[in-house]
Amino acid sequence: MSPASLVAIEPAEGDDTVRLQAAIDGLSASGGGRVELKAGIHVCRGLQLKSGVDLHLAAGAILRPVPDYEAYAHTSVSVIAEKSDRGMIVAKDARRIGLTGAGRIEAGCDSFIVGDDETVGTFIPAEFRPRVVVFEGCDEVEISSVHICRSPMWTLHFVNCTDVAVRDVTIDNDRRLPNTDGIVLDACRGAVIEDCRISTADDGICLKTSIGPDRIAIGRCENILVRRCSVQSLSCALKIGTETHGDVTNVVFEDCNVSSSNRALGIFSRDGGRISNVRFSRIAVECRETPQWFLGLGGGADGQCRRSCREAHGRRHRKSHRRGHNRPDGGGDHGHFDLVGRHQERTAYAHRHRSAAWAARYGAVLRPASDKRGPFPESRWRRPCECLDPRVGRAGDRS
Repeated sequence: MSPASLVAIEPAEGDDTVRLQAAIDGLSASGGGRVELKAGIHVCRGLQLKSGVDLHLAAGAILRPVPDYEAYAHTSVSVIAEKSDRGMIVAKDARRIGLTGAGRIEAGCDSFIVGDDETVGTFIPAEFRPRVVVFEGCDEVEISSVHICRSPMWTLHFVNCTDVAVRDVTIDNDRRLPNTDGIVLDACRGAVIEDCRISTADDGICLKTSIGPDRIAIGRCENILVRRCSVQSLSCALKIGTETHGDVTNVVFEDCNVSSSNRALGIFSRDGGRISNVRFSRIAVECRETPQWFLGLGGGADGQCRRSCREAHGRRHRKSHRRGHNRPDGGGDHGHFDLVGRHQERTAYAHRHRSAAWAARYGAVLRPASDKRGPFPESRWRRPCECLDPRVGRAGDRS
């Protein structure tokens, strides 16, 4: 890299957004290069990466985004997640961009906690929380070696991106804060996630196909390789779904380690997209039920139902009570099928209907469902929760 393509930034007192963004803009305009943050603390509001620029955090560098949702009004994104339409570091329609280096991003989740729900065992998140990284419509993306900690919401979110590489990244989030997914590939094509370490309250590595502002699927998710990753998740460690508006195909999870988790492997098909050619190989698993059946949810339908049940019925919200939300006529769109496991040491989770669990336990062949009823008669379904509006139930687990 020539000296002209490298801009070194020393730490400054206070908010340094203007200087950082000017360096990014200037390098991109001149053909690209690296903005290197030197050792020390760098405070900023939202940053927008531009084509050809690598934002490099040198060893000892700490990027500390301002812990205020309004600080990211100028870095809004098109895909809304848990009411969030903003990111701390964003890029749109950029090519050859990177976030690299041995430094750390301290995302400041503590400022987005408004209470403690001791009955569920989780913190109560603020209504609006920014994601840490959101890249939309980008090509040739690399994120490597960085350490991201205490994200207030989703950590790395790639939307409609191609040729994505995430390598040797550490994500260490608060295990009591819902919706803090580690890595989300949303309608991405051609992606490799390898040698990463993730600890979070929500999904670890998640592949999905969301719906855009025009109410049309963003695209397909295909040709994805996830390997040699270690994941701890209080929701689902390695997951496809929940949003499946577009197809998901040609996916490999291999040589991964899942520990201290609720669910290890999950395929959630609810929105009509086809899921095909998926392989899980050589996955070491250590899973257990979490207290109060916590599944990483915050303000979603299931979280709302748990709270409503406690208020209306004065009782703990049981798993059997909750499962009714996914009955064909009650809640959740109708997907094909999901992986399942045993009750306690669960390596995967069925999120469609009881026939899946029955088939897994007794060895029957489980075929994709071709109708709404499934192989069991309607009388075998549990009643949906009386305290949940069916329209809310259809949102399901959207984390």
